[in-house]
Amino acid sequence: MPRIGRRILKSSLAVFLCFVIYLLRGQEGIVFYSCIAAVLCIQQDVTNSKRVAFNRIKGTFLGGFIGMAVLLFEQSFISQDYMLIQYIIISVTIIVVIYLSVLLNMKSASYISCVVFMSITVSHAMDVNPYLFAINRMIDTLIGIFVALFINGVHLPNHHHDTSLFVVSLEHGLYNEEGQLSAYTKVKMKQLLERHANIAIMSEQSPVDVLSELKDIPLQLPLIAMNGACCYDIKKQEYQHCQYINEASMKRLLTIFQDAKINCFIHTVIHQILHVYYQDLHHAVEEEYYHRMRKTPYKNYICQDVKDMKNALMILVMEKKEKLSLLYEQLLALQDPSIRMIYKNDEEHHAYAILEIYSATACKDRIISEVMLKKAFTTLYVISEEDSRLLQMSDKRFVKSNTAVHYVEVDKKKEDGAIRMVEKCYRKRH
Repeated sequence: MPRIGRRILKSSLAVFLCFVIYLLRGQEGIVFYSCIAAVLCIQQDVTNSKRVAFNRIKGTFLGGFIGMAVLLFEQSFISQDYMLIQYIIISVTIIVVIYLSVLLNMKSASYISCVVFMSITVSHAMDVNPYLFAINRMIDTLIGIFVALFINGVHLPNHHHDTSLFVVSLEHGLYNEEGQLSAYTKVKMKQLLERHANIAIMSEQSPVDVLSELKDIPLQLPLIAMNGACCYDIKKQEYQHCQYINEASMKRLLTIFQDAKINCFIHTVIHQILHVYYQDLHHAVEEEYYHRMRKTPYKNYICQDVKDMKNALMILVMEKKEKLSLLYEQLLALQDPSIRMIYKNDEEHHAYAILEIYSATACKDRIISEVMLKKAFTTLYVISEEDSRLLQMSDKRFVKSNTAVHYVEVDKKKEDGAIRMVEKCYRKRH
């Protein structure tokens, strides 16, 4: 049997508070509407609660004011004996209500606007004072909404977690076997963040790609991106700790690419905007990548000669396995200590492979260490795949000699394993 969850208990408490407020108001208004609004606005997280609440407020006021306007018109010009005319007016005004909700960018609130409008003009038009009902309806709805926001937004103080940092890999932690974020993971992450859990995301992707995927998740800590080549301060909206491939290595690499007639995508940051330079698209896989990624906002794709490029956070190459493996061996033979390379098979296109080239100074553990220092965290949880550089983190290399480091390898077969592990560790700290 399913257990009684927190949302159910919150809904019950919200309804009870609505009754208490009703009694304190001297039983003024209609408590039913407060309770309904409270139940509807109790969502899985505060963000969704605010969204539902805002829609309900807008819908209630739009429907309420139009309803009172129609009542005033009918009482002034239409006799109660002409009910058909009244119904025609109400039916036509529904068009106005829906149109205004669309015009005012309130599409999601159009339903509740119509409900409130018809409850005033149809169900309560014959009341002694229908305007009193309309006003009370709006007041009662507001009471229910604010009660729900209060209940959903209040958390017990949790001082034990102020110094704990959870660093979670997007690709090797949060993603499921299909390479996606499940609805459960998204909801649970929102809840943990709203409870002030210190969660930082690390990813192989660029910051703009990650943020577009996590757009509804209220991340606060810097995003560790592109395998540690940079991090992105979400609050300040700026790139930090960028580690560029040095100029001499860039010149050698681009010469080798040109001689081998291999295209590459060069990622760099200019004026806090990610720019991706490329020369030609040589095959369908590159074209597919380009057309998919160029739609991401805050990222510019520029086609031009790249032989004189000097700065690169990352060089991305995608080519057939036979050709790319030869290139990879050639680059390894350079024995360039200033670069770090990641060679991997393309999971979508099995005949192709991917090569990523970074500065040797680009590493996730360095950024994590700086975040630990800046935020004065003393306990670190790293939830990712088996990463030798992360595993080598020691107390001595971190902020203080008493800094605790916990590394957890996620079981990919376990649904939502990473976020469940974060929640488990977070609760243990209580």
